[in-house]
Amino acid sequence: MAPGRILCQLLRKGHQFQSCAPILVPSFAFNTDQGTVGSAGIKSLRALAVIGASLSGIFSVATVASADDAEHGQGCPRYPWPYKGILDSNDYDHASIRRGQRLYQEVCSSCHSFSLFSHQDLVGMAYAEEKTNAVTAHIEVVEGPNDGSKSFVCPSKVCDPKSKPHQNEQAPRFANGEMDALDLSFITKAGYNGQNYVLSLLSGYRDLTAGVLIQENLHYNPYFSGGAISLPKMLINDAAETKDSTPGTETQMGKDIAAFLSWAAEPEMEERKLIVKYDITNTIHEHDRGRGGSAGNKFRMSLGLPVAATVNCADNTGAKNLYIISVKGIKGRLNRLPSACVGDMVMATVKKGKPDLRKKVMPAVIVRQRKPWRRKDGVYMYFEDNAGVIVNPKGEMKGSAITGPIGKECADLWPRIASAANAIV
Repeated sequence: MAPGRILCQLLRKGHQFQSCAPILVPSFAFNTDQGTVGSAGIKSLRALAVIGASLSGIFSVATVASADDAEHGQGCPRYPWPYKGILDSNDYDHASIRRGQRLYQEVCSSCHSFSLFSHQDLVGMAYAEEKTNAVTAHIEVVEGPNDGSKSFVCPSKVCDPKSKPHQNEQAPRFANGEMDALDLSFITKAGYNGQNYVLSLLSGYRDLTAGVLIQENLHYNPYFSGGAISLPKMLINDAAETKDSTPGTETQMGKDIAAFLSWAAEPEMEERKLIVKYDITNTIHEHDRGRGGSAGNKFRMSLGLPVAATVNCADNTGAKNLYIISVKGIKGRLNRLPSACVGDMVMATVKKGKPDLRKKVMPAVIVRQRKPWRRKDGVYMYFEDNAGVIVNPKGEMKGSAITGPIGKECADLWPRIASAANAIV
């Protein structure tokens, strides 16, 4: 970028972020009667004015950046959480969730509420049901009133919501020096910078440096807004015992707590990613199948049998032909007359055949079509006639045998029809 453009941007930022009087240059500097000496003086003063405005812009931008840091605290590092991507295959670290839940119960639950969390959510995710019952049995909750209009203490149940550490809003303020203790149900979703902020805050306590002054009973943490926090340092190296070989460092404990809070705020994340992957895969298969492949994963085929087409009935039910009314799985709003191909299920009526089959609407599957179509291997296929067989909604044949061959596309999608066929082409 040219130096002139940089100076222009700095000047613009200086006037935008700092309200100050315009730069005044003495009038004697613009006296053109000074000759060459005056011209040199003019250029020097103008250069000094530009440099001064540039420095003003630089300091103004620095002031805005420091104001943003003061609002949210020092910028948090971006830690490599393996499950934070949209389509990452990595699931939650369940071992980390279990360790984080135990640390939360021992360290955080005495002050911070967790109102939208229930221990029942841990079943199948972090613990088995028996283990969850054992974990919650050690937690006491206040119930009541009983018949004597008194509250009583009893062991917690799996279905109970997480009890609040205080009975009212004034109690935590009195215990924490008039400071509110946040509810941690959605701290990683609603909080600034999510998990990175939680981990940085828990492991970011520092000793006071020169020039930093905070109030009494507050603790210095550069990642907290303003740098002074009433919460003391709760995580100490090797203070908590782990049942596995995981090191009990301050950073590891903070990571486990952040993982637990992230899972508690978004327990459906794994299922949501599976649904997205399934939808993407299904969309790709739909593109390969074409509009006629409504019955299953089938390569794109030429649609040879539109609505109102008549096909032969290839089974031994006594029906002679079938009249196609609609194609199953195809919406008619955008395609008023959808078409079918080999392997598709249709709704049809019997035009000729036994009297007990006529004037009834029943499902059928197309087994042959006359219109050629191209297979994946490049071979073009077609049959001498259009034919179908009567089935029930589950795809089971009403008859017991099929006359003539059937297409491989139909056999792949309907194995019970394939078992009754004489030949598969």
